[in-house]
Order: sequence, then structure tokens, then C-alpha cells
Amino acid sequence: MTAIDVQPRYHRLALAGGSFSTTLAGAVLRAEGAFYSGKRLATTAPTDADGLVEKNYLHYLAGLDFSLAGLQLSAQLVQRVILDYEEPIVQDRFDTTATLRVSDTLLRDTLRLELFAYLGLNDWDALLRPKLSWAAADGLEISAGADLFLGDEGTFGRFDGNDQAYLKAKVSF
Repeated sequence: MTAIDVQPRYHRLALAGGSFSTTLAGAVLRAEGAFYSGKRLATTAPTDADGLVEKNYLHYLAGLDFSLAGLQLSAQLVQRVILDYEEPIVQDRFDTTATLRVSDTLLRDTLRLELFAYLGLNDWDALLRPKLSWAAADGLEISAGADLFLGDEGTFGRFDGNDQAYLKAKVSF
């Protein structure tokens, strides 16, 4: 029997980025981005000794927050692009996710309804997070929600069948 010697290595990663936000016709438009230099990515190339290849990539997002018919809405598009892509890299060249948040308050702002959705556009998978929060008294909030995974593959789909629900009480003083 042979021994396997595993030694963790931490590789330096350089990055530069920026962000902005502005108002536009009553909505908030925002964006941010980063350039990563020297990121180690998994590869299936049989000639690669450690299973990693060094690549640069861009990671950016654009978002919009606004109100419509009394609802608070927020939408984002997030994308990662691996530059100088080579086929045996395990990750997709483009990884694209959209998010959507819809919320509303009722009963004199004591009851809040919210749905937050992550949509994986590469594998058509999703994570849906419905939530209900009630300000029962000063300093007491009771909330209930769930994490619902949809799809067969991808960031969220691989967890299909691991849905969960929760009930939470928060006391502030």
C-alpha cells in the first residue's frame, strides 16, 4: 500500500476592481467589477501535474433597485468570464447568475413579505428564498422562510432535495 502525501498550497492572487451607483429616474443603478490575475482553476488535462491551471478572469455585475406598484424590486446580473479559456478547464468559460428580490410590507409595516431568487443561467437551476417577517412587538421579530433548490445540476441544482424551512425569533434590546 502506498501513502498519499497531501500538502496545501496557497497561491497569491492579485485583483483590481471598482464600483459605482447612481440614481436614474427614481431607481438606483449600480455596477461593480473586478479583474483577477493568476487564479488557479481546476483542469482535467492529463499532462497537468497538480490539476490546476493559472488564468485571469473578470467578475462583474449590474443591478437595478426600484419600486413598482408599491413593491420593492431589485434585479442583478452577475457574470464571471475566464480569459484565454482552454477546453479542459472544469468551470464554464462564462458563468452567469441573475438575482431577483421582490418585497412588500403590510399591516402598517409590521408584516414583510419577501422573495429572493438566484437563477443559474448556465444550468437553468435556482434557489428560491421566500420569507415572512412579523414585527410582533417592540424588539421582537418573528420570521419564517425556506430555501428551495431547483434543477438537476449547477450551483443550486446539485442541492435539489436539500430544501429547508425555518422559524426564527429575534429579540433586540
